[in-house]
Amino acid sequence: MQENKPNILFITSANLNQGPGRIALDYYEAFKELEINADFLFLESQEGYPQFDYIFEKEKNSVSKTLYQIRKKLFYNRFLFNYDISHVFFYRYEECPPVPNRLLLKYIKKDYDLVLILFWQEMLSFSSIKAIYSRLHCQIQFLSVDYSAIAGGCHFLGNCDGYKKGCKECKAVKPSFINGFPSHNVLYRKKVYEMVKPIVWGNRYMQNFFSQSLLVKDERREVSLPFFDTEYFRPMPKKDAAENIGVDLNGNFVISFGCQSLADERKGMKYLLESLSIFKTLLSEQECKNILVLTIGNVTPEVDALIPFTSKHMGYVSYDKLCSFYNCSDAFMSTSINDAGPTMVNQAICCGVPVVSFEMGTALDCVKGQNTGYCVPLKDSKALAESLRKHFDLDENSRQVMKDNCREYAVSHYTRRAKIASILSAYEKYKS
Repeated sequence: MQENKPNILFITSANLNQGPGRIALDYYEAFKELEINADFLFLESQEGYPQFDYIFEKEKNSVSKTLYQIRKKLFYNRFLFNYDISHVFFYRYEECPPVPNRLLLKYIKKDYDLVLILFWQEMLSFSSIKAIYSRLHCQIQFLSVDYSAIAGGCHFLGNCDGYKKGCKECKAVKPSFINGFPSHNVLYRKKVYEMVKPIVWGNRYMQNFFSQSLLVKDERREVSLPFFDTEYFRPMPKKDAAENIGVDLNGNFVISFGCQSLADERKGMKYLLESLSIFKTLLSEQECKNILVLTIGNVTPEVDALIPFTSKHMGYVSYDKLCSFYNCSDAFMSTSINDAGPTMVNQAICCGVPVVSFEMGTALDCVKGQNTGYCVPLKDSKALAESLRKHFDLDENSRQVMKDNCREYAVSHYTRRAKIASILSAYEKYKS
């Protein structure tokens, strides 16, 4: 690690008690381990983390917090959008960020060399970025986990290619707004990009979109890989994992699947159910009895009942149980159809669990061509089912080889040191 380490401000809206917040904590632990000075600014406080700064105290009301909550409620009124709101907006105009700039700047109490921004929904807009830069005049890096950096305010593109042309005639908003705030935001963002010149990180899948965006195709872009605590996310005996989370595996072939909301269309529940139904037709009656499907996340009883095998839905699984969840599995399925991740793919790989996935998001980096699982064409449920059958038919030695490949890939790509080294390398590369 370099001797002249920058002083870093890490800004995030992530909730420390949810998955995204765990990513922020991984950064904190990495900087601490490598003795890099880094301050962390979160949106709202969470019990047990007094070392961080927060815009709002969770248990305390204030005028600023009340106004913030009122603005948020008014904005989320669906009259602003068509009924399809899968693109996900968190504010309308860039000049009106969720957290006012005067309040944000109040918590930037000293000078920094580098600002890292991860998950900014419900907290920042490009007006915030402009304000931060005007205050600090330092390098800013976007640790992108979605497409918010390249469009006029939405976080997920869906089938829209308007980001290539400045988000004119936006498909996500009502006709009365078509030539309104998304295209206005692009023009505003363009000026901020020219002023700030941030580094925009994204995995290879995301960079395919970034390279076509009117906003960032000519900006500083770097290819990123995620990082995890590979000492925590590690292989463990299946029996021990099952005991840790109270599951009776009974010698079954276990398929796992999960996300924060199993009803989220982007996560492809439709294709999960289709592929499992096709997989069932590829098995004998006796083989079907040896299949167990484990799911985690928010799910409606109707969806859970449609899984065509014996299944167990575990609801929310805390972070300390997540490693055990993966290690119960013979295969982890990812059916996301519009996703830069999902993170669970990488976590499964860390645990030595092969992944069956569409050619989407992070799977293009860590599954396709890596012998860590199976990567099939997008929305091809039949190919997913056939991949499950192929994995089901492997002998124990062949499965172990694939599990070992998963673990080897993780420890060579996902370490804290490698991730922070890439950030510092980019800092030096673009430092004026």
